[in-house]
Amino acid sequence: MSKDIKIYNLSGEEVGTLSFPEVDTNRHALYYAVKVSLANMRPKTASTKTRSMVRGGGRKPWRQKGTGRARHGSIRSPIWKGGGVAFGPHPRRVKLTLPKKVRRLGFLSAIIDKIEMNQLILVRDLTIDEPKTRKAIEILDNLGIFSSCLLVTNELNSNLALAVRNVPYIAIKEPGEVSVYDIIKYNYILTTPSILERLEGKVS
Repeated sequence: MSKDIKIYNLSGEEVGTLSFPEVDTNRHALYYAVKVSLANMRPKTASTKTRSMVRGGGRKPWRQKGTGRARHGSIRSPIWKGGGVAFGPHPRRVKLTLPKKVRRLGFLSAIIDKIEMNQLILVRDLTIDEPKTRKAIEILDNLGIFSSCLLVTNELNSNLALAVRNVPYIAIKEPGEVSVYDIIKYNYILTTPSILERLEGKVS
């Protein structure tokens, strides 16, 4: 089975439809795909100093025997106040991955969700004559987009992409950069039929 998606022109008039495969949304795959995307976006920069990094402590605090106190070799031992941290975090590079089928299913589920909620807006062409923000806002109004939207386009230097850069609720990405989290994050997805077919190719 397939679902028809309406295609509009920049004036907001319907000019055709596009058939998209209709499948059930897999919430588990969607959850794991978003979780992995967020985990990979989070910087692993937490850092602590070990006893070798802490300043001072080069001299033995007191002699080994005869004082009645416990033996110590440095005042920068982890058991001393002001000492190093044992087994603390350090900057690292960790990248989580999902099985290919789960990743594709999560991506497809996110797109199907947008289609079912009528939040995937397809336009026949993203070309305008000049990069004017006023013109871009007029186009968004014609398409019924008044909140956060992700514009997916191949040409980041096109007039429309340049025009919407000043609109605070619009983000621009190329098809290869779009993740499951991007699709979920924004209320609307604005793109063309050819780019949607390219995104579908990532999961087919």
